[in-house]
Amino acid sequence: MSYKENQIIKNLDIVCVGHYASRAGTLFIHSLLDNHPQILSMPGVQNYNEMVKKKINTPEEALRIFEKNIPKFYDTSTFTEKDYNNCCLFRLGKNKKDKIITNKKLFETYFFEFFDYNKISKKNIILGIYYSYGKVHNFNFDNLKVLLLHPHEKGMTIMFKKIFNNAKFLISIRHPIKVYKSKTIHNHVMNKIRNITYYPSSQLLQLTLNLYNFNKNNLNMNFIKFENLKDNLSNEMRKICDFTGIKFHKSLLSCSFGGYKYWGNTVTVASDKFDKNRDQNSIKLSKKDIVILNIINNKILTKFNYKKNKLSLAEKIFLPLIMLLPLDDELNFLKKFSLKNIKIYFKFITFFFPKRIFLMIFVLWDNFTIKEAIKK
Repeated sequence: MSYKENQIIKNLDIVCVGHYASRAGTLFIHSLLDNHPQILSMPGVQNYNEMVKKKINTPEEALRIFEKNIPKFYDTSTFTEKDYNNCCLFRLGKNKKDKIITNKKLFETYFFEFFDYNKISKKNIILGIYYSYGKVHNFNFDNLKVLLLHPHEKGMTIMFKKIFNNAKFLISIRHPIKVYKSKTIHNHVMNKIRNITYYPSSQLLQLTLNLYNFNKNNLNMNFIKFENLKDNLSNEMRKICDFTGIKFHKSLLSCSFGGYKYWGNTVTVASDKFDKNRDQNSIKLSKKDIVILNIINNKILTKFNYKKNKLSLAEKIFLPLIMLLPLDDELNFLKKFSLKNIKIYFKFITFFFPKRIFLMIFVLWDNFTIKEAIKK
């Protein structure tokens, strides 16, 4: 490793792709940015949970943890539908059969070389991983301007803010009720594939908290309204260029990872473009579910000019009680009660009301009152 390359990697602007609730389109955005010549990026989402929480003393320990938590990192074709964080990287290229191979021996060599110049720290471990990936895959370091990280979910996004204090954050926003619907469908599909008993974990808390945690931690954020990408992708990507300080490039108009066409992170539907028809479909939920989800997501719906359903007189009067009702997905879960899964049902019933009461209190506290809801 040259001193020049060491300085380049340490001086890159840090940009993180994240969201406040999953199924909001972060991988789509990441894949649009991945092949830009001024960006150093790695495909998909890496699992850094153990790495950022544990005190690590040596580069050898850091590498061991990295490889343990991402065992299929070196060959994307080894990912399967059952793997967590697979991001459908087993489906790359025009024929969906290409793969990204990272030479393990070279990667490890470059990683250890990085620490000839740098002390062990959470920040340097992550920089070392991306440096090694860039060297193995022959990135032109002289052209690089941005290190694109993908902490993905809310907790890790906030953790990356603590590690990279001056980072910029690209936060994907999608109609929250569509996010909820997509998440429940995805959970059902993936639990069936993995042969796991379904549990209605529909991220209601994350939807309710919305951007609260990000604002509290003073993230420098650029919001990307997912639906706008379908109308004028070029303009939206130019806005991202302005925020990140990179030049517009034609690669920003197509999805790819490692230079290969990327077909999205939906197991049941493969598409390398924004699916206008699928996203414009009406949301098939009961009126009760729509009312509850509108209340929970009121702030995001308002902030990003999403259409909101008006409440009837009865819904206005009984608003607090309605919020305590289970959603249809939760009701269907309860109807399938079985003694062999008694622990799962006990967990759901034990936490259901405390969670709903907390959601209600937070919604009312976070600049939203019953009076305001009734007015609308």
